[in-house]
Amino acid sequence: MMFAGNGAEEKVEGERSKSDPDMALCIEERLRISIPSPQNPVVSPPMRGRSPPLLEHPGRRHLDAFHLIKVIGKGGFGTVYQVRHRPSQGVYAMKVVRKDRLQSESDKKQAVVERNVLALLAAEAEEDLPFIVRLHCAFQTSQRVYLVMDYASGGELFFHMKREQLMSEDVVRFYAGEIILALEFLHSNGILHRDLKPENVLLDPDGHVMLTDFGLAKENFFSGKAHSWCGTEDYMAPEVILKEGYDEAADWY
Repeated sequence: MMFAGNGAEEKVEGERSKSDPDMALCIEERLRISIPSPQNPVVSPPMRGRSPPLLEHPGRRHLDAFHLIKVIGKGGFGTVYQVRHRPSQGVYAMKVVRKDRLQSESDKKQAVVERNVLALLAAEAEEDLPFIVRLHCAFQTSQRVYLVMDYASGGELFFHMKREQLMSEDVVRFYAGEIILALEFLHSNGILHRDLKPENVLLDPDGHVMLTDFGLAKENFFSGKAHSWCGTEDYMAPEVILKEGYDEAADWY
């Protein structure tokens, strides 16, 4: 994979393992981010900590417009990089999906659904999305699909929960309130997340929530029941596990 550098190209050979020093450093940096005080909330949407919009920048859909900074995550289909948009100098998260890993029709559908859902949400939001990561642009080559999204420098809520072990009631209310607003926005637009868990809740630089990872989401859901068995078992609602059919309540669980 090639990214444009300062006068030369930087090449990332394969994907970094979990033991990679840069990846370990990234996680340590996440754990040092302090949890905001619910008694003194930092800001309300529109959020000042988000990546700047790319809509007005020419050439935003070309890979050579982005400079690779480091790997910040890995998944079954690809890798997430922290990148800098060269024309604007804005920092973003770029999810790179390798097409050769999309073996089944289900895998291909998952990649398309994530892009479609993020694009729909970005179009529906008047300004900033309410506590949901924003898709700034998407493009593809013959081998890969690229999704350029907000960079959440606060890391995953999971790591903060693991570090704190026991959060105060005020802090729990603070995060729960923002997640509730995000879910209400999703459901009002006919979208079920279906994989809500602390690992898929990111924090922006000001400590506010950003829901992410819509690969298992369901579009155009306004009534009835869904029946696909999907999600992460430890967080699944009982009706999903029992294959009884489910609706928005499964996200709330």
